[in-house]
Amino acid sequence: MFLASSSLRDRAMFLVAFAGAFRRSELAAIRAVDLAFAEDGLRGFLPASKSDQEREGTVVAIPSGEHPDICPVRALRRWLLAAPSDGFVFRAIRADGMVCEADLHPDSIGRIVKKRSKEAGLSAGPRERLSAHGFRAGFITEAYRAGARDAAIMGHSRHRDLKTMHGYVQ
Repeated sequence: MFLASSSLRDRAMFLVAFAGAFRRSELAAIRAVDLAFAEDGLRGFLPASKSDQEREGTVVAIPSGEHPDICPVRALRRWLLAAPSDGFVFRAIRADGMVCEADLHPDSIGRIVKKRSKEAGLSAGPRERLSAHGFRAGFITEAYRAGARDAAIMGHSRHRDLKTMHGYVQ
């Protein structure tokens, strides 16, 4: 086990969640052995997801960010240097700072988002909520605003149904 800061893990987790348009279950299932870093970013193999009922797996590409403070690839590298593992990337951290080997449960990711939102003084309006799902919806919304085509967004977010994907746009 390693000692590491939960802020390092959470920064990497949040940036990767957004950049990859990941569901909580997909984020929790990412394994270090399934990641390939390159100069332009990283590629991660997801062995299964909600939209992959055949369990063929898919590759998710995450480009390096222009700004070092919000680059998902750099944040993930920092986290993996602090808490290396051949297993799950995002793992529980005990109160004493020890990083566990077991993966985070998808529900834990939601609790971490709520905790960090509260610490940052963020609050949601009456018709809004702060949740891990917001990373996925946020990516899709921003991609739409940037002029990305439906097919490109669906390819990255792993949606199979256009109507469902459009439901994410806010």
